Amino acid sequence: MGNRVAPPAFVARLRAAFPDFVDLRYNTAVHRWEYVSLSSANKPVSQFWGWFLNPMTGAKIEPDPVTGLLPFRELDATAQEEMFTNLERSFLGNRFDGAGSHRAQQAANRKFNNDLIAKRRKERAETIVGVLHEMHTGRPWVSDHPHAKDPRRQRKHAHA
Repeated sequence: MGNRVAPPAFVARLRAAFPDFVDLRYNTAVHRWEYVSLSSANKPVSQFWGWFLNPMTGAKIEPDPVTGLLPFRELDATAQEEMFTNLERSFLGNRFDGAGSHRAQQAANRKFNNDLIAKRRKERAETIVGVLHEMHTGRPWVSDHPHAKDPRRQRKHAHA
């Protein structure tokens, strides 16, 4: 396998479509195509390209248990289109369903988590209310707690 170079037209297309794009290169250490982009912390991160589905059966391919890598895939025209489609779907700023920015995505994540916490808190409170309602014994609470103030007992206040 000689020195592999990503197709310049495809690299230009990636650069134009994705502002976080850094590079598409062949990584000789792992023998895979490596897509490099910037993370939300503005640090480069890598994604390695391989076969995700078996081309003969369409079944999902599990990564190698030792390396965590998918089988090697050449960067032909079909692979380029699949890569672009995948990146477009997962890109935060995509014009179809993306959040538009990492800040907007993080705000949406926080709102979702806060709403989920509030929902679960309400469900727990309703569960406790249900349990307390089922525990009613028909006896006044003060009869089981002799040291508590009995609201049935009225104190006489001395007037001066």
